Amino acid sequence: MVQEPNPSSLGNTPPRSVSHVEWLAVFPWLLLMQCPRAAANPRAWFLATGFVGLMIAGWQVLSLAHDPGEASPASATELWTILASPLEHAPAEADSDVSIWATTPLLTNTIEAGKWLGTSALQSSSLPSTWQLTAVGWTLGVFLLAGMPLTRVAGLLMADNRELYFGDLLRHVRRHFLSYMGGLLLPWIGIGLMVLVLFPAAAFARTGFGMITVGVFWPSLVLAGLFIFLIAAGAVVSFPLTIAAISVECSDGFDGLSRGFAYALQRPWHYAFYLVVATINGAMGLLLVWLLLEGTFWASIWGVSWGLGDARTASLLPGAAAGWSGYGVQFIHWWNGLLQWMLAGYVLSYFWTALTGVYLLLRRNLDATEVHRIFIPTAPEVKSAEEKTPDAPSAPSPEPESS
Repeated sequence: MVQEPNPSSLGNTPPRSVSHVEWLAVFPWLLLMQCPRAAANPRAWFLATGFVGLMIAGWQVLSLAHDPGEASPASATELWTILASPLEHAPAEADSDVSIWATTPLLTNTIEAGKWLGTSALQSSSLPSTWQLTAVGWTLGVFLLAGMPLTRVAGLLMADNRELYFGDLLRHVRRHFLSYMGGLLLPWIGIGLMVLVLFPAAAFARTGFGMITVGVFWPSLVLAGLFIFLIAAGAVVSFPLTIAAISVECSDGFDGLSRGFAYALQRPWHYAFYLVVATINGAMGLLLVWLLLEGTFWASIWGVSWGLGDARTASLLPGAAAGWSGYGVQFIHWWNGLLQWMLAGYVLSYFWTALTGVYLLLRRNLDATEVHRIFIPTAPEVKSAEEKTPDAPSAPSPEPESS
């Protein structure tokens, strides 16, 4: 028999108020709001800027090693001129009222470099030149190499609020480098094997009887083509998740590849939604970083203008003639160019940080694993904020009194 509640006792119950709400449990995608701060972490930002410098240095070496006799619609040094020397690639006359970012923005220069590579490939009547393939391969290699330590840093920051030192990052990448490469290359190795299987059929089709045979079994070849396309599309879509999975789980390449494919293909709409949120959030973070670097540049120019005067200060602006103390101005331009490298470094850091956050959310959605769970080796290679604070020295124990 169910006992009915006493109406008189209900009025004596004190009202309860909500004192705390776990917004991350209600809206898990709010984890992506931590990505701009994690991407701006000094270690992650400095590391990403270093990879940008490595990428540009490689372009310079390639431009110097370019064969002048090789057919190309533009000079091989043009890409280096656009990206490696952003402050020198400026209008002949600088306007002191126009911002450095309006005259030589690194993002605009990056777009121009992409147009150069695209135009060079489209206008060429033959296959892409050796220099073009090498430049694209170098850029892609450095980009993927940067993702290995950056995803580890992002995972520790967002999941457990821990930091990894540069030495520990180097050991982590060295220990799991083969896993990263295996997870990235396994799909393309599979595609290569399928192409090798199809090659005898294509060679057999050179004969009349072989063409008839291939025509009869053409649906099976179409099915093989479908598999090749799905594997290639899955590899392109899921490669950031594969790198993030290996960094977060410290697993092997096959586990990272299977997680990346499963999360991207089984939850495509969640994946797309998280990417949209990360893009919007990243645009706002990039605006703040741009304002920070913009303000830093103009504040330094304004500060020294009180002692240099207007004429000499104008020579510090991009595109101005060196005039007095040419080497000193060149050094100043080089240091100012690092500000634009830092802007590109933040973009690189945010990309891998955001994709790590997306991986944590997809893992929670598909495997019911909390976003704060991350594999931490038994060796003390990471330290939390609490562990960084040295403990206060304990007072010495009093010596026993002698009787």
